[in-house]
Amino acid sequence: MNIARRIRAFRNEFPRLKGKVYFNHGASSILPTSVVKACIEGVRLGAEYSISLAARRKWLHLKDETRRMAADLIGASPEKIAFVASTSTALSLISLAIPWTRGDNVVTAVVENPATVVPWQNLRHLGVAVRYLPADRDDIIDLDALPGLVDKRTRLVALSLVQYSTGQRLDIGKVAEFCRPRGVLVSVDAVQAVGAVPVDVASLGANFLSCGAQKWLMGPRHVAFLYADGKSLSLVRSPIVTESNVQDIAAEEERPTTGIPRLRVNDGGLKFEAVPYRNFAGICGLRQALRNIRAVGEAVIHERLHDLTNELVDGLNALDGRVVSPRRGDAWSGIVSFAPNRVTAVDVAARLLKDNIFVSVRKGRLRISPHYYNTGAEVRKFLVALARAMSAPGR
Repeated sequence: MNIARRIRAFRNEFPRLKGKVYFNHGASSILPTSVVKACIEGVRLGAEYSISLAARRKWLHLKDETRRMAADLIGASPEKIAFVASTSTALSLISLAIPWTRGDNVVTAVVENPATVVPWQNLRHLGVAVRYLPADRDDIIDLDALPGLVDKRTRLVALSLVQYSTGQRLDIGKVAEFCRPRGVLVSVDAVQAVGAVPVDVASLGANFLSCGAQKWLMGPRHVAFLYADGKSLSLVRSPIVTESNVQDIAAEEERPTTGIPRLRVNDGGLKFEAVPYRNFAGICGLRQALRNIRAVGEAVIHERLHDLTNELVDGLNALDGRVVSPRRGDAWSGIVSFAPNRVTAVDVAARLLKDNIFVSVRKGRLRISPHYYNTGAEVRKFLVALARAMSAPGR
């Protein structure tokens, strides 16, 4: 099956979107039917797990395969991947894993997603300060300000690869190149990037990368993966331990234990994972979502999404408003932020919703986030509806 036919077939996995235009993947995706079915199969597998050796073996195989697929997607090795509940959970775990010293500081940005800010603010009781990169009136972050914020007590720079409100894709490779010789760790929130734009941990040079499944991967909620490189894994403590971290308890305990339980820290990415991890529906749904990405190919997805958003931006530039999202070079993403001039974004979004067109409002602007399976016809339909919504009389 060629790529065009494959994409058309994938569109059939969204029967609930018939007659609707869904440009809200930056919030969360509608689940494809194949992912829904995989989640259901995961629940069934979980129901059998406690009474079936075959189910337990199948679960271990599926989990290992999903870990490998997630690692392959970002150019990592499986042993450096942990499964967690969400991007926010991953970032919180990172904040708990680093051995902080009073007087340390973290650098993030004033317009970052709250999930990329509050874990570091939560360290105030340890004497850790948070510093913020500035942004302009359109919330575009100025990375040139980074050297002025980093000093000998800076332990970590925490940024999103793609900004949730503007779609600005940051040059994390440049950030890592600056931080590495200074011994500063780099944490990347990649939930608005993976599945939409190219992501390779080697090129990024990041020490940590966190990504939930529910946005551009078109997977289920409440499952995410966390990547940690060798340097960071050698530095951090395990932020979460379970009964599996007891040295004298085997996976299937057959003998009584004696004495005080003794801690055993898991190796690699499992330092961050609540072992044994048994989110049956989440892993099975994520596995299918990753298979869907593979079926089309990352390069095809990136190119198609780039073309669709370029068409979208061309149309928006003809309307009474401003596109604030960077679009040149590698700064583009699947998110397009548009500020109408003479009507509020909230009113416009509400009018679009009446036409069964789904977008979000972030920072007082329309956040428009199509995916690769959307079409040029949907972009044109959206632009006509948007022009009508912007010209409608106020309430």
